[in-house]
Amino acid sequence: MSAVNLFISYSHEDESWRKRLVDHLGALDVAKDWCDRDVLPGDAWKEKINNYLSEAHVILLLISSDFWASDYCQFEMSRAIERHKKDGTKVIPIRLRPFDWKGTPISEFQALPKDAVPVSKWADPDDAFENVTMGIRVIVEQILEAKKDTESIQPSPPSDDSESTLRQGSQSPVEPDRRSQIVQRINQITGRAFISYRRTRVDEIALLIAALHDRGVPTWDDLSNLDMGQTEESLRKVLADPVVSSGILWLTPDVADSAMIRKVEMPELLNRARNDDSFFALLVAAGRLDYNGVAELGKGYVPYDLGEFNISKVAGDPIDHLEAAKVARLVLRQRIEKLHRHLPPDEPLVVNIYTGTPPPFQAGKALTIDWTQRFVGGRTALPGAWEDFLLPALKDIVEAIQTQAPERAVEITGLLSLPGAVALGSIFLEPRGIKISWRPRQSTNQLWNINEPRETSGFVSALSSDALTGEDLAMLVSVDNNVSSAFTRSKPHLGVEFRAVSEVINPGLAPGVTRSEISTPGEAADIAYIVRQAIITARNQYSEIRRTHLFVAAPVGLAMMIGQLMNTCGMIQTYEFNADNHDCPYQPTVLLNPTW
Repeated sequence: MSAVNLFISYSHEDESWRKRLVDHLGALDVAKDWCDRDVLPGDAWKEKINNYLSEAHVILLLISSDFWASDYCQFEMSRAIERHKKDGTKVIPIRLRPFDWKGTPISEFQALPKDAVPVSKWADPDDAFENVTMGIRVIVEQILEAKKDTESIQPSPPSDDSESTLRQGSQSPVEPDRRSQIVQRINQITGRAFISYRRTRVDEIALLIAALHDRGVPTWDDLSNLDMGQTEESLRKVLADPVVSSGILWLTPDVADSAMIRKVEMPELLNRARNDDSFFALLVAAGRLDYNGVAELGKGYVPYDLGEFNISKVAGDPIDHLEAAKVARLVLRQRIEKLHRHLPPDEPLVVNIYTGTPPPFQAGKALTIDWTQRFVGGRTALPGAWEDFLLPALKDIVEAIQTQAPERAVEITGLLSLPGAVALGSIFLEPRGIKISWRPRQSTNQLWNINEPRETSGFVSALSSDALTGEDLAMLVSVDNNVSSAFTRSKPHLGVEFRAVSEVINPGLAPGVTRSEISTPGEAADIAYIVRQAIITARNQYSEIRRTHLFVAAPVGLAMMIGQLMNTCGMIQTYEFNADNHDCPYQPTVLLNPTW
């Protein structure tokens, strides 16, 4: 059955009330709610809001004195009343706080809660919101009934090729021409982000580029991608190239003195954002530039008010890595949202991840996570890199997928260290509900994930006690090699007393053989679940265990799957194996706290 679209108009001063209302509206599982939070930076906000208002079946106005004082809310209210007069769209005022609204245009509408008593005046606001939800439910059910009656007399619509998967072997293959169009659009969306900025801000932009690469967004900037001495025509050609999928305008006061930015880069990027649905532009007010200053930069150079765009503002001058991450997060969300909207439903988001050699640019990949700048030799992260950059980046990626591409599967491949793979899985924890799979480079026809039906792998776990005064568990996973010898050599140097040691091994290996081959995704899933159960068993038997130390010799995909299953296993300390250090080959890397 079709959904009923709700639009919520409110003052940001009433954000906490809006959230409580949305929680109650969750019971209306046939309704989808929109508000200005769904307008991403870079969007033309008036146009986007107009689109939402035009598609809404029900418009909720959250009334308070702040609502009435807001120009944005006045604009939305006017459009709501216009829609009601034109086609009978349901407009429902919801009185949040006392406000004298007699004689106003909306005082003629039937308000909620009961008797229009403001929510803040109820003894328990949840009772008020329950009453509001009941009133909205009646309206929603009436709309659904009318839609059902209309649909019952309509001819069946033709099938939409865009609903088919791009992969070969699909039950509903996409026609060649349509497939080509989809591939072309996806390639456009997954291109590089062009960064426009003054050279005085090169250090800030270096932080931004690093934050974007941490989150899988490839970049194009004229210092690294444009030969010296290139002409204005060359730059215009780049800005129009489909390989450029988004633009970031880093607007500072000294942009006023740059003819190249104001006459070339700004108009080209903003025109593409307005005219190409696969392209977006993010305007960032930096260097203490205010919103009026941003608007002034466009005057005489772009044929519209820059105030139409949702502008992001940074406070620091110069910015630090945290503000760079904030901007990168906005770009990431917009990229995932556009890709999800254009990608056929059964197609996964394809993610490449690298810690060694910088990855080549490949259009068509949702994200290309480039962590090479954070690692030495591709295996050892720089001090503080995990805590300050990499784990926050992974959390941002998960948040973007959950909010912008819900229920979309994710397929990952690349060159990643084993601790990195465990960390990756620990952020994509099983309870988050995101289906992620690892595509092994040596078996590209396989996808490894924890949802695969388990197949007997031959592996078992063995638990033994260690120091009575210990509070830690050593978890040894021997698949590609037997880790016990390297663990024994490292143990005296780790400064840890282990209460117990648990090892997952394959007892069926022939004498002298230390490597087990994993033939199927089901066998990999079996081993991952055996590891989790081994940790749970040890923690149950030795209640004093506070932390698990993970020593793994296994394929990267299996390490990721183990990380996904750690949500009930407490703190996890991971280790990198360094064969050059004979006495202590296992070196601690990232400490994980897998919670969701």
